[in-house]
Amino acid sequence: MQCIGGFQLSSLLSLFMVLLANTVKGLVLEASTLKLILTRETADGVLLTWMTNAPKVVLHSCTLYYSPLTDTLHVQTEVSPSEEHVSLRHLSVNVTYYAYINCLTVQQSAISSNTVNFTPHGGSEEINMKPEVIESSSLKSSTTTTVVQPMSNQERDQAYPQEEHIVVMMSQRHMESTRYDYPLKSRPSTSVILGAVCGVVGFVIINVTVVLLVRKISNRRARQRRLQELQLQQHGGYIYNLDELLQNYNNHVNMFGPEVPWDKLKVCDLPQDIGGKMDAGVCAPEIDYNNT
Repeated sequence: MQCIGGFQLSSLLSLFMVLLANTVKGLVLEASTLKLILTRETADGVLLTWMTNAPKVVLHSCTLYYSPLTDTLHVQTEVSPSEEHVSLRHLSVNVTYYAYINCLTVQQSAISSNTVNFTPHGGSEEINMKPEVIESSSLKSSTTTTVVQPMSNQERDQAYPQEEHIVVMMSQRHMESTRYDYPLKSRPSTSVILGAVCGVVGFVIINVTVVLLVRKISNRRARQRRLQELQLQQHGGYIYNLDELLQNYNNHVNMFGPEVPWDKLKVCDLPQDIGGKMDAGVCAPEIDYNNT
């Protein structure tokens, strides 16, 4: 009986300790506040610092939200609870952004920070913000005047009216790799697409023109070769140039005198050195120059 009574007493004591721990943790979470501070502005980015009075072990996950004021796009990225500074880079120059952090506790309780505005100036110098004095009591009480009250979802929507928030999940924010703030800008423009299409069409036209020109030249050479073959067949294997033969005959007459009457001249009667293309014993048909 004593063992059973001791076991029941220890069980009740353990249950009481668990309830007490949960109550204390709930009170701590209820009084927890989250503050986001603008530390430094750069040419294309910003350095943010966030702090909370809640123990870091109580925070399960934290998410940073930022976007241009005039944009309907929310950029959402995870922030480690142990990370005190958040650096954003590769942002649009001279565009005003807003940012805030939401944290989720182990008991699925949400803690929201204040909203800060910043504008990358695009210059070569960094602008360090005036350090803000934060008293320890300011994080213990949300009613202290030095603490900016976290904005509720309704108040944030009224302060930054938007038609419909589009949440973009990101594994990496604007820190290491360059990317566009607006995913729609990554799409090629109409002029780029039109230029690419015109380039492809021009390339095809040039290729077709070259092919047609090569075929035309090839057909012309084939036709000339065929005509030469027909001339060879008609003249017994020789191609005669009448103008060249007459010139050679006139030269022969001037040098040696006429041997054969003009109207009875045969190609085979010309000397071998004049014809130049005839073999011995081969004679072409008689040429009647009166009918030419």
